[in-house]
Amino acid sequence: MTQLIIGTNNFSDDNPTQTLYTLTFSPSPTPSLSPPVPHNFPSFQGPGWITAHEDHLYIADEATHGHIHVLSSALDLLSSTPCPANACHLAISGDSVSGNTITTANYHGDIHSFKLTTPSALTQTSQISQAELYKSTSPPPRRDREESSHPHCTQILFNKWLLVTDLGTSTLTSYPFPVPAPNAPPTSTLHLPGSGCRSFLALGNAIYVVNELHCTLAHCSLDQNTGTLTLNAQIPLLSAGEAPSRDHHRGAGGICEREGYLYVTTRQSTPGIVVVVDVAKFEVRNRVDCGGDIPRHLAVVGDRFLAVACQGTKTVVLMEIEGDGLTIMAVCEVMEQPPVFVGELSSTNTAAHTVWRSLDSQI
Repeated sequence: MTQLIIGTNNFSDDNPTQTLYTLTFSPSPTPSLSPPVPHNFPSFQGPGWITAHEDHLYIADEATHGHIHVLSSALDLLSSTPCPANACHLAISGDSVSGNTITTANYHGDIHSFKLTTPSALTQTSQISQAELYKSTSPPPRRDREESSHPHCTQILFNKWLLVTDLGTSTLTSYPFPVPAPNAPPTSTLHLPGSGCRSFLALGNAIYVVNELHCTLAHCSLDQNTGTLTLNAQIPLLSAGEAPSRDHHRGAGGICEREGYLYVTTRQSTPGIVVVVDVAKFEVRNRVDCGGDIPRHLAVVGDRFLAVACQGTKTVVLMEIEGDGLTIMAVCEVMEQPPVFVGELSSTNTAAHTVWRSLDSQI
């Protein structure tokens, strides 16, 4: 059995307490999902991204007054570190020499780095304001989504380069890491006008960027020595003849990878679609109805399954992977708050043994 963790984001004055859910995925004899178990945290406002690292969970709280929350494996709250508003993504990286570093993409325009001095103690080490960096650029084409810088995803690669996608400026940017000074200039920037660069997945030096507004997938590369970014190709995620609506709730969303295939959610249709992309050929191999509306995030669970968090229908859908095909096997339909994140929390082989799987690569 595998435990899944579900993040939500539905904060309002009438709904101030946000919930995490856990549920159990059983692959046999018939793949199934248990009813979700709610875990209420009064201090949480928008726990929309979760990264498991060793025996802790690190949560980016996408709220007006943001925090990074740290939970134990038993889901006890250990600490909450203030972070600039609207932290919508975090990643953990590092090595035995430099230690572990958390980077956050903050939707209001900043990227922050924190050093983990202990598993639950964070000290801020650097800040980059992309909002200031791009203030003098020409106005983006869509005011209601691209009125300013909106960093949406970040990761440290090769312990040397900090990469950021910015939905507002439609850019993928690299910075030297550690960041040499506050608001250090970027090393390299790719501008994909009007595309809405949302999330990305790094496979070695290959970077796959999901463009929310254009509903495209960009294949980029990072020079490990110089930090230079190169755009190699882009492919549409929608069917032939289907034009992107440019409604951000209906654009492209999450991405993950398994055994030579990329899986990308698109939210334009109802139900939403999971697009299957062949990595080697960089071509779409399949588009599959995911069984839920507004699929926000997805992750590989177990050996051959996808779990898809569907914000619009408040469901988590389990899909079995068969080559480039996907088959819906189970749907969890009883959540009160809309799921925006799903990931594998643990795989339990015996009652006393738990193995944690890092979610850092499933951006």
